[in-house]
Amino acid sequence: MLPLLFWLGCEDDATDDTNPLVGVWEMTTVSILIETEPFPQTITYNSDANNNETMILAEDGTYSSSGILDGDSFSNSGSWSSTSNKLTIIEDGETLGIEIELIFDFSISGSTLTLIGSDTYIVFDTEYNMVITITYTKS
Repeated sequence: MLPLLFWLGCEDDATDDTNPLVGVWEMTTVSILIETEPFPQTITYNSDANNNETMILAEDGTYSSSGILDGDSFSNSGSWSSTSNKLTIIEDGETLGIEIELIFDFSISGSTLTLIGSDTYIVFDTEYNMVITITYTKS
């Protein structure tokens, strides 16, 4: 009888297999580093009435994002997946008519999610590397 009680008591210790990325995330800051020569430039946006975003990463792999960027509202949807420390978001392309794949390195510390991605920035036919860092807080 004692082993049966011990076994039943252990069932309560089940682990939560939910991906830590699942949830509602509110953007707190966006920082864009443009690696121009000879002086790199950094542009930072803090969440406010003119710049904000709510991103939802659902357990079923669906993604949605909405908010305001420089005073203009936006809305995106699609799917997401993660492996190791990479988050891949595929926007369904309703706005531009093409799918867009976004790949970020991510880290989570407590209720803070940090995404880091890169892109290119073109000025007068010259390409510069651009590093984008977005910080979110879980709602």
